Amino acid sequence: MAKVFAHMQDSYDKSVEPTGAVDAIVTYDGENIDVTVQMDVDEFFNLLFDRLEGQILDQNAKSRFKSLYGGQAIQQIKSKECEHVSERPDPFAVLPVEIKEKFRLEDSLKAYVEGELLQGDNKYSCTSCGRMVDAVKRSCLKEVPDNLILGLKRFDYDLTTGLRCKLNDHFAFPETLDVAPYTLEHLGRPDQPIRPDTFELTGVIVHSGTADSGHYFSYIRQRPCARDKQSSWVQFNDSD
Repeated sequence: MAKVFAHMQDSYDKSVEPTGAVDAIVTYDGENIDVTVQMDVDEFFNLLFDRLEGQILDQNAKSRFKSLYGGQAIQQIKSKECEHVSERPDPFAVLPVEIKEKFRLEDSLKAYVEGELLQGDNKYSCTSCGRMVDAVKRSCLKEVPDNLILGLKRFDYDLTTGLRCKLNDHFAFPETLDVAPYTLEHLGRPDQPIRPDTFELTGVIVHSGTADSGHYFSYIRQRPCARDKQSSWVQFNDSD
């Protein structure tokens, strides 16, 4: 794996031969990856990082590795009639982002933390109070990794046709993103000033095709960036 990335960084070749790196990755069944079978990008990412983490024996080094890409969200139910709050941790390597009926990343993240109101026939059963109460069910970020990966939920299920479908709606995302407003720390004390936690866009994975088949390629920003940010992006596409 290190040889592949070193070659990509230092070589002037148009392409890199990744066979050795692919042969070094085994599936959860202990078999080599079948390159003739399509694999979803999330599936491959989880497999790759699980295998990389498994090679790290030192616990401190393993914790540092997890902090690079692994974060923790909180699934929270907050009563509107008492002070009780129910929280469930939800570790993630890729944070899923809803795009259906959303136009911008900021809109999706705002809806992510606003959540939904539980009332009427859908009231929440507060075990501490022993009664049904109005509540807000929401998610927020408790631990933010050093490198934040967002996964757009472009694949959906069509209840009319009973088939898996792909959402091709336009969805805008900024070159810089402050995630501090979406954290548990800020939502718990919204009136208090909070230090920004800003990320810069450095890579985009694109899927072309349908929900059943397609092709992945990526755009990656060169680092250090060129003065002209428009010319600092490089496309990686093995279909050319």
